[in-house]
Amino acid sequence: MVSCKIKTVILLVGMMPLGARVFAQPDSTFDSNARRSALETCLILGKIIPHDDTLNQLVNRNIKATEIQYSFKKSGRVIPYHQGLSLVIADLGNHDHLGYAFGVIPNVSITTNTKNRVMVNLRLGLGAAWVTKKFSFASNIENVAISTNLNIMASLNANLQIRITEKSKIYLGLNALHLSNGGFKKPNYGLNMLGASGGFSIAFSNKRECKVPKKSSDDLQIETWPQIKLYVGMGVKETGDAGGPKYFPVSLQIAAARRVAKFVALGFGVDIAHDGSSKFQIEQSNEVYTSPNDAFQVGASIYAELPLNRFSVFARQGFYLYNANPDLPFGYQNIGFSYRIGHRVAIFISLKSHLNNADHIYAGLALSI
Repeated sequence: MVSCKIKTVILLVGMMPLGARVFAQPDSTFDSNARRSALETCLILGKIIPHDDTLNQLVNRNIKATEIQYSFKKSGRVIPYHQGLSLVIADLGNHDHLGYAFGVIPNVSITTNTKNRVMVNLRLGLGAAWVTKKFSFASNIENVAISTNLNIMASLNANLQIRITEKSKIYLGLNALHLSNGGFKKPNYGLNMLGASGGFSIAFSNKRECKVPKKSSDDLQIETWPQIKLYVGMGVKETGDAGGPKYFPVSLQIAAARRVAKFVALGFGVDIAHDGSSKFQIEQSNEVYTSPNDAFQVGASIYAELPLNRFSVFARQGFYLYNANPDLPFGYQNIGFSYRIGHRVAIFISLKSHLNNADHIYAGLALSI
């Protein structure tokens, strides 16, 4: 009965903007510079993509989800973009062991060719989701993917949008979702989902124009490229089997990058971390731990950033130059978001992973030099 009610909610939420379309006022003039907000929704049909054989037992049926999104246009100094908030209700395709996910995802998106009838939209989001079924030694030992009800939900959407009227669009696209607790508690294989989507959006605009603000001398200094950034952060992770010890990795990352396109900056970085879990892993492998050197990790990375005024998305592909932990591969990845709170200071949150395995989530301050 509960399952049927949730499926009904998924369908009804997915149809909400169709009702909004009936009451939307026609817009006789389309102005791409107007401050526009939009309400959109889509239905998603996809599959869980197992990245480990252990997860095959959890993949029963296709996933079905609906997403409703509110977004508003921002006047980025480099390129206009949208900030938004998505609500996601997902049937994970295995009611006995995975259940449902209810997510809230802040996001940013960029749309190309906004004055044309056909457009391409790319959206990135990072938020949180409540998953109804989690790992339990007593009642759900099969669920090695999710061990906490509260999880990180990351999304990547690429859509082809077609304008139907001045205020309405339909779109088709691909949606990728990731669910995990970022290594906070084991087991944490996480879930990777890929699906096709179809949706509808209604735009609302006011009479103000979305003008690019004038730059102050401080802004000009901040946006000078090439630029050096220092990221200082700390996270938490659980090591070993379920219920294992928790550690608090600390990291310092230095990146130098320059803009290579309107809204893309590329560069290189050096990453230094102190991760006390290395001692646990080395001793579990019956090897000798040397303190304190073996707790340190040093790497070199390729750095990419999408700077959108105060908000930025960044990613690293790194390679260890020194790493004593025998359980880790040669490469590592970071993806995160930052928000500038001062002339040279930003706050950030990031996920460190090794291929398909989330290592830990960490947060801190980013300083621009």
